[in-house]
Amino acid sequence: MLRPILPALLLLLGPLVAQDPRLVVDLSASGSGAATNPFLGIGPRPGESLVALDDGVHGTELWRTDGTTAGTVLVTELVPGARGASFLVGTGDPSGCYFVADRGAGQEMWRTDGTAAGTQLLFSALSVGAPFLGPPQLYYRLGSHWLFNSVNQLWLSDGTPNGTVPLGVGASNVMLVYAGSFYANDETTAMQVHVITPTSPPTVVTFANSFATSYRGEPIVTHYTPAPTSTITAIARPGQPSVTVNGQVIPFEFANALAWFDPQYGLWTWDLANAPVQLFANTATPTGEYALFLGDRLLFVGQDAAHGLEPWITDGTVAGTHVLDLTPGPTGSVFSLVAPLARGQRALLWRDTPATGAEPWSTDGTVAGTQMIADLEPGPAGSAIEAFAWSIGMVGQRRLVAPVQTQSRGWELWLTDGTASGSRFLNEIRPGPADGLPFPMFVYPWGAGHRVLFTADDGVHGNELWAVDLEGSTTLLQWQGTRTFEVRGDAVIGAAVEFASSGLAAPDIGAVAVGWPAVATPLGAGGNYLLVDLGLSLPWLPITPDSNGAWSQSVVVPNLPGLAGLDLVAQAGFLGPSTGSAVELGSAFWLGIGN
Repeated sequence: MLRPILPALLLLLGPLVAQDPRLVVDLSASGSGAATNPFLGIGPRPGESLVALDDGVHGTELWRTDGTTAGTVLVTELVPGARGASFLVGTGDPSGCYFVADRGAGQEMWRTDGTAAGTQLLFSALSVGAPFLGPPQLYYRLGSHWLFNSVNQLWLSDGTPNGTVPLGVGASNVMLVYAGSFYANDETTAMQVHVITPTSPPTVVTFANSFATSYRGEPIVTHYTPAPTSTITAIARPGQPSVTVNGQVIPFEFANALAWFDPQYGLWTWDLANAPVQLFANTATPTGEYALFLGDRLLFVGQDAAHGLEPWITDGTVAGTHVLDLTPGPTGSVFSLVAPLARGQRALLWRDTPATGAEPWSTDGTVAGTQMIADLEPGPAGSAIEAFAWSIGMVGQRRLVAPVQTQSRGWELWLTDGTASGSRFLNEIRPGPADGLPFPMFVYPWGAGHRVLFTADDGVHGNELWAVDLEGSTTLLQWQGTRTFEVRGDAVIGAAVEFASSGLAAPDIGAVAVGWPAVATPLGAGGNYLLVDLGLSLPWLPITPDSNGAWSQSVVVPNLPGLAGLDLVAQAGFLGPSTGSAVELGSAFWLGIGN
């Protein structure tokens, strides 16, 4: 599995300057006002988060916060009085925040828009006969239907007791929706793919010994035939192109093709038309465990007899695949890939050398462009980064804030843009070797405007809500639909911001609206919302993909100083053969305008 390709770092940021951590509010003077992970979902307005907090008076209840003391307010009490409720998990999309709470009579599924009047009980575990309630998989919805797991079963729900039913299949993760069906991977027993259509009653088609991924929004099913082979099939394409490969592989989209690492640790690509091409033949280490996208290239771990264990870079062609021989000769390097930086132009490594121990390095994909950033723990002892801290998403363009451990500081926040001059420890939350950040570490990257929210204990106030204030521009991605596009560049006054998509279907068309935020306006059923005020929008940007399914276009942020600190919204919409007769809204970006 390509773990860092879906990075679980705290988050990427796009400011010019970052201030130091500050306590948002000391809600409970006699104890902790926040659990380790109090974050439930996005709030009703840009930059707001919904959280479960305890002020020492009402018990743990539902709050919303914009990252300021004045903007942290109680939404409603699920249990009036001092006892409070128990909040388990939450998630959100543009239709609202859904969370699981227990008021003392078992688990219940709730929905809220961040107001007392808009907070309502949907159903209880008891009312639907579920042992417990998992978080809804809201990023993939069909109409009003979504899925959640309970023990080892997958459930379909429309938010009502009568419309919430078990599907008779194991707990599963939804990978995509396509042509009116969910595609979910079931890993409770053997690998299975379930295609679920929310008819009445629901229909379920199962592919045994299989795993589902996607390519340009289409379902790709890999069937694990008798060892040592797999068959990768584009099941939605005419003729269903397929190819048989070595071992149990998990394909992913890269360079307008499917790519995978086989059990012999080689890297392959397939354009769904010709024979697969081997880009790299590994000799030892499981390459696919560590890889990340560096712009339109792939940085991965490789090992061969001539170079040992080293980073490799590829643009998807044999000629464009090269080793970064950081330790010349067959000895190899000891390192881990962490995250992309500088709008995908650089990557952060944690490299271990005898003289420095494990420390941060930065690379542009060349040996000459790979340098150590800092010796955070002087001498050979080395520092550590929490590269898999719990988080929900990624925002921004240029820099990264992550928890780093040293002997003198414990776990504290470190900031980097990939250069020595642009990297520093933020002020210690808890001075000395004790940890300022709890473990496991949770941060909320849908933080308030130019703020990042997280919980921390400074040794004085207990575990409370904290923030890091940012300057410059930020971007906030709201997942929606199955199609995505990206923002390149910071939303700075007078500068151009580029919007780009890749992996589109050539016959499809679409458009991006860029303008001021509007009150969320329903567009059809099932939580599809258009977030741009069309009366105040900039010109529409037509999406017409080229033959490779790629598209990009830029818009200039107006040169008006009064816009600093305000928000723009970019929302994509698509229609075409693969969306049927419907218009599918793609992911939306809130863009905080910087100076």
